[in-house]
Amino acid sequence: IPILDHSISACWYVMPIADSIDNHIDDINEIINGVLQIAEALVEIHEMGLSHRDIKPATMLYYENRWVLCDFGLVDIPDNPNNLTENKNRIGAVRTIAPEMSRYPKDADGKKADVYSLAKSLWMLLTENKDSFEGHYVVTDDSISLHNYEHLKKYHLVEIDELLDSATKNDPDERPNMEQFVSKLKKWKNVKDNIWKQQISCWNFLKKYLFV
Repeated sequence: IPILDHSISACWYVMPIADSIDNHIDDINEIINGVLQIAEALVEIHEMGLSHRDIKPATMLYYENRWVLCDFGLVDIPDNPNNLTENKNRIGAVRTIAPEMSRYPKDADGKKADVYSLAKSLWMLLTENKDSFEGHYVVTDDSISLHNYEHLKKYHLVEIDELLDSATKNDPDERPNMEQFVSKLKKWKNVKDNIWKQQISCWNFLKKYLFV
């Protein structure tokens, strides 16, 4: 979102007014498309060597027909001498914070923490649950599975289940990077309206549970 005017000496700036994403969500397709736009922006942010560290639905806004990410107050800028963020015991949003950002934020990989937080945000948006869930997403856990939400039962969800599973792993090294996050969402878009692709996707997913 552009800065329209500013004053460094008086410490103010003016930006256009963005809208809440809540006013632009009609179904699962709107959510996936919006989160995909956020993820693609984060790919670029991560390539710059930065990480957001405060991803949650509330830091996503709607501006000029697309979702945008706001509130960069906790961005990790490596070797920045003017960094005002203190390295406390916890850095991030309470409901979407990655476990390592609660335990050792100073040494944690902010990019993998962003992956975790975006996955938790995706779950919150899909389920319309503002409280998120604790820990790792497990599709067979009835208390958090997407398949137990009535408004989601009519949709193909395999790729989203797989993404939530991998992106919320406790070990950051087991999570995908943001490019892989983007690829998984694009794969869901490619499969969702094709019955044949859906059947193959569901069978491959079931094999993981039947033949382990």
